[in-house]
Amino acid sequence: MKRIVLICCILSMALMGYAKKEYLPILKVGRQWNLVDVYQKGIGEYHYRIDGTEAVDGKECFLTYASGYEIQEHGCTISKGSGGPYYLSEKDGKINYMFGEISRDVIDLTLDTGTSIPGKVMVLSIDTIPVFDIPYRCIRFGIWNYWGEPLYWIEGIGSTWNGPFGDRFDSGHEIPGSFYGTRLLSVFDGDKCIFDIDEFNKSRLATRVKECNDYPQPYESSSAIFDLQGRRLTQKPAKGVYIQDGKKVIVK
Repeated sequence: MKRIVLICCILSMALMGYAKKEYLPILKVGRQWNLVDVYQKGIGEYHYRIDGTEAVDGKECFLTYASGYEIQEHGCTISKGSGGPYYLSEKDGKINYMFGEISRDVIDLTLDTGTSIPGKVMVLSIDTIPVFDIPYRCIRFGIWNYWGEPLYWIEGIGSTWNGPFGDRFDSGHEIPGSFYGTRLLSVFDGDKCIFDIDEFNKSRLATRVKECNDYPQPYESSSAIFDLQGRRLTQKPAKGVYIQDGKKVIVK
């Protein structure tokens, strides 16, 4: 009898351990997010990197710096800079951002499908998308960037538009990390690449993640076209300047 009870206890503990999914933390010393940003005068690539930790108000914060930020005009760099330290902390699936007197939660991975957050942008689905054989839990929102890609918050990675940060967002909605002209390219742990946006997009399309939304579909085109305010077009564009595939296009 005792043996049967012991076996039952072991099986129960094993099942509990199997059912409990290990959370993938976003913040880690040595992790680097490489991004690209579209400007009116060119395209700039830069990165965020966590260089260490520091205790702030009794909690561990990760010291994050930005560098490599460039603006180019006619092939020449006209502006270059860096920023930080930014203080990031992570607890219970939420990322908190602190810089100077600013302090706010910027990523909340506890959201569920159908949740509507500031700006009336809704969580469309919770997907599992593998990149380099790592299955990532992904929260998909009903907005798109200049490249025609939906915004995702990814467990273990951050925002597909602005990495772990929520310090940038467009007017019209207030979803952190949702700057239309910013795109996450890759994430590294030291010399190892753990995430690549092209591999991510291939995987989500190969697994046929449903790209449904509550907004009008754009007119038929090879890729999405946006006006200079970041609004996705729903009909053939009139004369003017637009953004397609991260580049300016002129319609005559």
